Amino acid sequence: MKTRQDIDLIVKVKGIPLKVVELFVGGIRPIHFVNFYYPDGIYMFQTDAGKSYTLFLHSHTVNFENIPQEPLPLWFEDRYPHLNRVGILTASKKLTKNI
Repeated sequence: MKTRQDIDLIVKVKGIPLKVVELFVGGIRPIHFVNFYYPDGIYMFQTDAGKSYTLFLHSHTVNFENIPQEPLPLWFEDRYPHLNRVGILTASKKLTKNI
């Protein structure tokens, strides 16, 4: 059975986000939230630790004029290897630079 992957639809349409923010809410069944920041808005998703599903929660239309591109988390790089990340720092490149 294929699980819902709303995050893939946004990345397919919008491309690489400028910033990825993750929030983890603990408990017996921890819930993870992922926010993608794009120049024109924020997209919020609920997921689990393994990103086995991603459920779109809502978006906010905002105009970010001065938000810099931040390094992408490793899971994003692994999940979307086909995206052109030339000039974008990823977690693996950042880790390599620090060694």
